[in-house]
Amino acid sequence: MNNTPELSTAQAAEEEWLTPKEICAQLRIPEQTFYQWRVKHLGPRAYRIGTASPNQPE
Repeated sequence: MNNTPELSTAQAAEEEWLTPKEICAQLRIPEQTFYQWRVKHLGPRAYRIGTASPNQPE
C-alpha cells in the first residue's frame, strides 16, 4: 500500500517545471545569460508550453 499522496496533473506540473527566472535565481546568473545559452543550445534543456517556457530540472 502506497501512503504517498497523489498530486493532480496541475500540481505535478508545478512541482517538475521551473521558469527561466527560477532557473536564473538558482544558478545565480542574469536572465540574459540564460537566453544566450538557449540560442547557443547550451545550459538546461528548455521546452515551450503555451506562452511560457518552463524548464525541467535535471
